[in-house]
Parts: sequence; structure tokens; C-alpha cells
Amino acid sequence: LAVRDFVMKERQSEATAVSFDELLVNLDIRSVFRIAPVIEEVRLAKPYLNLTRNDDGKYNFQDLIDEFTSGPSGPTPRFAVFNIQISDGKIDFDDRPERTKHEIHSLRIGIPFVSSLPTYANIKVKPEFSAVVNGGPFHLAGDTTTPFKDTLESTPNLDIDKLEVAKYLEYSPVELNFKVPSGQLSGKVTAAFKTIKNSPAVLSLRGNLGLHELELQGAGGAPLLKLPSFEVAVESFEVFANKAALKSVISHGLDVHVTLDRKGEINLAHLVTTAANAKPAETKKEAAKPFAYQVDEIALDSATVHFTDEQPQRPYKTQLGNLSLKVTGLNNEAGKKASVEISFESDAKEKFSHSGTIQLTPLLAE
Repeated sequence: LAVRDFVMKERQSEATAVSFDELLVNLDIRSVFRIAPVIEEVRLAKPYLNLTRNDDGKYNFQDLIDEFTSGPSGPTPRFAVFNIQISDGKIDFDDRPERTKHEIHSLRIGIPFVSSLPTYANIKVKPEFSAVVNGGPFHLAGDTTTPFKDTLESTPNLDIDKLEVAKYLEYSPVELNFKVPSGQLSGKVTAAFKTIKNSPAVLSLRGNLGLHELELQGAGGAPLLKLPSFEVAVESFEVFANKAALKSVISHGLDVHVTLDRKGEINLAHLVTTAANAKPAETKKEAAKPFAYQVDEIALDSATVHFTDEQPQRPYKTQLGNLSLKVTGLNNEAGKKASVEISFESDAKEKFSHSGTIQLTPLLAE
């Protein structure tokens, strides 16, 4: 299927919103037998996107964003798309609240595959992302290895160094009910695109990510969370296989404020506002594949929890300090137990400590 010279205008003007020179989709005959789309190749030439963030923080495509984020989530759709190529793309971004404009041109993207089906195809595309962003060139590419005839693996690497979280959260397409005065993200992540003939294609991530000096504030500047240090070591995260293995999750000095309001709702449960679903989604007959995960070690120390319950006539307040938590061998596989140690002090200097085990499936604690 080829679509050429496509142009979509803005709703209330003659300005171009989206356009492209050509979209080529090569559908595989296996789509018939899979009863799901299997696409051998997708090529998109000279795509253009005109993106505007209005003074109220909403985007010119806000109705589509709200529709996409509304309603309950269902199982991962069944599909397989191979050899995705985008060439000579351009994005004009008018950021009106900041009174600035950004331009991305010469955009080139290569993705070997995105798949949730056990389907094999001949991979011809290497992972790549390159563009000129506001006049500065950016290029990210991966190495491809072919140790055997029917095996292919591509591994692009991404290094993040002190990325300012607050700067980019401003562009969130959904409403955030919190502010981030400070916070930096650093890490090194490797993505592995791996295909083996007669086996499912695998997209897995591994690496380390860290947050430093993160602070969250609620409405009116009320404190929510301070996190001096938070580190996650990912051994393997298989994106479409719903499987993750973490080496460690380590936190130092967490300070969090938990409030139960008069309606019995917890403040941390409403940090993100999603659009209401206009039409109730139909119940899906196909059950989603459960997400399987394991964490070798969880370590939290020197944490403080401030708790307020506003439901009584006189609100109840307390503070737990010197909170330490250590969990080893956490796994949601049925019958698997993890070791747990926890200790803290109350604001009256009462001391509590516990050691035992916890099992997630079914839930059981000793």
C-alpha cells in the first residue's frame, strides 16, 4: 500500500498540520493466518509535523491526546512491524508559553522491529536516530552483529548525563498535579533488537538509571517528596514479552509526605490527570499476559515518612524516621518468597523492627 502527497490542514486555518511525500507499507501474507497485522516494511518519506503548545499548556492535537489516554488499558495488541524507516523528516514546534520556537529537520529514524507476535522476518534496517535540532546535529546509531545466518542482533547505546527533569516535564501532554523544582536524570541504557529464525523477536533494555536531588511539590507549593538519590540497575526488560529482571533498586534519604484527605483519598494517587472517557470501553475477552518481574535487591535507608489523616475532626499527624527497608529475591512468580527487613522510629522515639518473608502470588507475609 502506498499513500503519496498526503496533507492535513489545521482545523481552523489553512496551515499544514501533518504531511508526508510517501508512506509505503508492505503487508505480509502471514497477517491472514495470525489474524493480526504482520508488516515486513514501513517507509515514510519527508514527514512534517506542525506542533503548537498554546498559552494554556495544551497542544493543537490535544483532543487526540485525550482520546488516546482515556479509558481502561487492555492487553497488548497483537501486531508485528519490521524494517521501519523514516527519512528527511521535519518538526516545527511553537512553544508559546516560553515564547520560543524549535526546529527539527533532516530527521532520520531506523527501527528494526516492533512486535508482540512470535514472528520472524528478514531485518534490513539498523537502529538509528539522527536529526538537526535547532541547528545542532544529533546522531545515535547501533552496532549490528550477525554471528549466524539466521540470527541478527543490533544494540544502540544511550548515555544520559544530568538531564534536568523539570525542563522536560513542562511538555507533558497530560495534566500534572505537581511541580518539580529540581531533579536530574543520569544513566546508561542499551537496547537490544534480536531476531532468531522461527523464534519471537525480542526487544530488551538493560543498564543503569539514577535520579538525583529530585523534589516534588503539590498545589500551592506543598511538599510531596524529596529524593537525594535513587538508583535502578536493570538486568533485562523485555518490552513486548511483559518480563523484567532488576538487579537492584537503591534509595537514600527519601522524604515523603502522605496525606489522607476528608474523602479518604491519598494525595499521591492523583498526581496525573487523565481525560475522562466519553464512551465506556467494552470488556475485552482476551486476558492480558501478566507482567512477570523479579528484583534481586531493594534497599531504602535514612527515609522519613510524614503522615496526615484529615478524616477525624482533629486531623491526625505523625512522622516515621530513620526508616530502612531491605528486600532480597522479590518475585511475582507463584509460591516464590522474598526476605524482608524493615525498621523505623516514631516521632515519640518508639522503635520498630521486623524481619520475615513476603510472597506476592498469592499474597502471604510472615
